[in-house]
Amino acid sequence: MIFYKKYKNIIFYVIIFIFITVLFISLASNDKIIKNFFGDGRGDWTIKLTEQYSICRINKTEIFITYRENPEQLLQDSVLPNFSIVSYQMVNEYICLDGYERTEQINNDRNKQYNIKAYYLINTIDHNIYGPFRSDEEFFQFCKEISLIISPIWNRTRDKGSVRLPPDS
Repeated sequence: MIFYKKYKNIIFYVIIFIFITVLFISLASNDKIIKNFFGDGRGDWTIKLTEQYSICRINKTEIFITYRENPEQLLQDSVLPNFSIVSYQMVNEYICLDGYERTEQINNDRNKQYNIKAYYLINTIDHNIYGPFRSDEEFFQFCKEISLIISPIWNRTRDKGSVRLPPDS
């Protein structure tokens, strides 16, 4: 009993510390709780396009599209690796993506990164991916071939919607 009275405050703080540590470890094992509590990261966000496809920003240069087979599954890797999305739109069952492919080229023992403009189409029903289309004309011609009418208004990933008119046909 003397031991308890002498170390009562220390025992209390040790028990509180153990309780908080166990609570934090339990929460850390659930990714959804951690993301809701701490956030995805400064400036990071996710735009849910369909039940299976989302656009995610992990930093200012990496904005990509992800796929998951069911809503409870954690986000998987990018559907289009090395492709950063600048703008997008949904047209019927298609996700239209406008962005840049990042490629690295080794030159004189130095790595240089190059951005190549590209468009992609993703069919959300059969999950086929069409592209890369390297020019506006190539992209809009393919859309015309599959009878897909693209709106001139695209949703930008960095600010409000912008206008991109298809070439005259």
